[in-house]
Amino acid sequence: MKHIKLTIIATILFMALGNSVIAQYSEENPNRDSTSHNKFLPEDFKDKLSFCFQVGVPIFGIPPIDLGAQLGYSLHEKLTAGLQFNFVSTPISGGGNKFYTYYGPSLFARGFFTSNVFLTAEAGIMNMPYFPVINTQNPEIKRTWDKLVLVGFGYKRGVFGDNSYTYASILYQVMPSSDSYSPYFAPLVLKSGIVF
Repeated sequence: MKHIKLTIIATILFMALGNSVIAQYSEENPNRDSTSHNKFLPEDFKDKLSFCFQVGVPIFGIPPIDLGAQLGYSLHEKLTAGLQFNFVSTPISGGGNKFYTYYGPSLFARGFFTSNVFLTAEAGIMNMPYFPVINTQNPEIKRTWDKLVLVGFGYKRGVFGDNSYTYASILYQVMPSSDSYSPYFAPLVLKSGIVF
């Protein structure tokens, strides 16, 4: 229960910080059209690009360091897709200051079915630790590449300018189905981010 409260507080703080950063940028750039998100995006390629920094926390799991960077392209006013890179560092239970690290590229998509609510998916590969021989005294740790697929929904707020906003989303881990290779020791993951 304490972990859930900390997750919710961290998400609210992250979104509030993101909104204040975007609001400050909008005040410093008053010529940006704040209603353009309701129209088809401009044809200029760079105007359709977006960058996102996101953090994630598993729900009911061990809290890792979960960071992601996304480069997105607006295919339509309701759909953004692109590339992302993930880095996750999970503390080893009872391991003191030792961590398992996970990293790798993936594709993502966010499709809005209202002005604020969206469906999202992430699919990629991650370099993960695994244990070919179970030995509690001296575990042998090797690394492998495995699939990671997350699907879910989210909510955005604080639209300032062409395509800048903060969001929070809940994703379900479809693959890998085994916790042994997954960076998340829980099926549900809460992610929040700032898009600009």
